[in-house]
Amino acid sequence: MLDFIKDHYLIIMIVLLFLIFALIGYIIDTIKNKKRNEQIKETTLESTEEIGEPEAETEINEEVSKEAELPVEETEEDIKKMVPEVEETEPETEEDKQKDSN
Repeated sequence: MLDFIKDHYLIIMIVLLFLIFALIGYIIDTIKNKKRNEQIKETTLESTEEIGEPEAETEINEEVSKEAELPVEETEEDIKKMVPEVEETEPETEEDKQKDSN
């Protein structure tokens, strides 16, 4: 084990330096993101207090939800229009199968 470390000392040091810089960068990035998230939360809270709740949209949404709750009646004609008609075909014979394969 010690021989391996002695033989590959330079490579091990380069990898360790890279990992240390990556760890430092990660720590700095998380600290900056926490500060940004706090600032965003503060600005969104301030902007929602200034704007208030739109009353017209809530009234429209209530009307739409009431309409959505109404039952839908489907007649047999409507169902026939939605379901395509299937044409019955004759079963294939051995001769037809041979013609198709050629």
